Amino acid sequence: MTGGVYPGLEPVTPEKVKEKPPLPSYPAHPTGSDEEGGDAPTGSWQRGKGVLACNRHMLENQLACNIWFTVGPSQEKVGAHRYVLQSRSGVFYAMLDGPGSERSQIDLRDEQPKVFWQLLRYLYYEELYPDSDTVFQLLALAEKYDVVAARDACLRFLHGCLTVHTACDILETAHRYDDQELDKESLLYIRKHGDDVIQTEGMDRLCRECLNKILTLEGLEVSPTVRQEVTDRWARRQCEEKLQEPTEDNKQDTLGDVMYVKRDNKASHRFILDSVTDRQLSGEDETDPPPLYSELSVESGGGGGDEGEDVPDSASVSSVTSGGSRRTLRSQYSRQASSAAWADLNHVTRFREIEGTLVNDGSADAVTFTVDRNIYLYGFGIYGSKKSGEASYKVDTVITRKKKDIVMESIAVKGAGVILPCMLEKPVKVEKGKPYTVEIYTHGPPSHCGTDGQTSVADGVASFKFSKTTAVKGNRTTELKGQIPRFYFLPY
Repeated sequence: MTGGVYPGLEPVTPEKVKEKPPLPSYPAHPTGSDEEGGDAPTGSWQRGKGVLACNRHMLENQLACNIWFTVGPSQEKVGAHRYVLQSRSGVFYAMLDGPGSERSQIDLRDEQPKVFWQLLRYLYYEELYPDSDTVFQLLALAEKYDVVAARDACLRFLHGCLTVHTACDILETAHRYDDQELDKESLLYIRKHGDDVIQTEGMDRLCRECLNKILTLEGLEVSPTVRQEVTDRWARRQCEEKLQEPTEDNKQDTLGDVMYVKRDNKASHRFILDSVTDRQLSGEDETDPPPLYSELSVESGGGGGDEGEDVPDSASVSSVTSGGSRRTLRSQYSRQASSAAWADLNHVTRFREIEGTLVNDGSADAVTFTVDRNIYLYGFGIYGSKKSGEASYKVDTVITRKKKDIVMESIAVKGAGVILPCMLEKPVKVEKGKPYTVEIYTHGPPSHCGTDGQTSVADGVASFKFSKTTAVKGNRTTELKGQIPRFYFLPY
């Protein structure tokens, strides 16, 4: 060795490039004995094969396997090699290197042998041929073991698989894996073949959001009778999965916000359909929300509500969604009688002055924001009435991320003060650096209007950046003037 460089790995110089490589030498008798009587090796399958070809031979002939899988209900035994699996998948690496890694057998009874073999062939020699019978299972397996290239290959394959009977499953897959192109292609196909697609069993397997997409798809006319049949069938399946009796009450709770929001391209904004009503049901949520809501249910008192204050002295908030577990959230804070409402929450206020009047006739107000850390968004503020005393507002709210609706609620607000809090039924996880849009349609008396807006606001915990939303028709709010003055949040 010279200078610590392993022979054969010295840097290539221009002089060396010009040198001709030495000619190879071959034995005089490749299949027989040489002059000294030595025998040439025979029966070596590795001869002439590259790495991938050797991997193929080792896998398909199950040679020197040191890890075994029992796959499927039939418990088919499949051998593999730790090194190959660990070098190709971070999930396999952790599985075979962590606690219990000394085991030599792994049970995969929930997988199909044919699909598992397809994934192994890709891991060993990058050969993947999805087919219509197994592509969804292969996609799920590739996702499970974090084999990104195989997952993407399956998604590309699905572009050519759209039929009346597969359209719903492909739309659901595009939604699950956030494939915008596949989502768009699926919806175009469904719009063209909608009458047939909505009669298929694939409609029953959709998530609520994808069912909404189809039932409110522009250009697809669905009769009330068919719509009722589709939603009833979907609700029955949901009840079965929850092991519930498909009673009318259970089906209604399960349907939740189906047909909740629809775009109206002729008007300036979206509108809330009849499934959002003014009825308010009290009761506790079935699941525990992130921290804080358990503390926001005590009565509030005290404090003045004049125009100079930033928050109301008392405001009751009722979040009305079409979710299965609707509840009235009448949240007032009282542990400090004269302090700001929602005192346990961080908040930022983006307007420094108020000037003029906003007519709250359901016109659109929207703003896009990003945050420099992960947060729970608990709600936002709207401007209260210019007249003294208590006022009531109904705020139809949509929060979107990458053109996807992640919150759709109608929030009833009653209170006095400059800024009234509109609290979401459940906090929304907001990821660092990703743009989200809050879009509201407010119904109620005229209110204050914010001015002298800031494009960047920090409270010492998180920094928000605001920008104008151009995608919402008729939007009268910008980062400098309008509605939505405040955001309530907690870091996570």
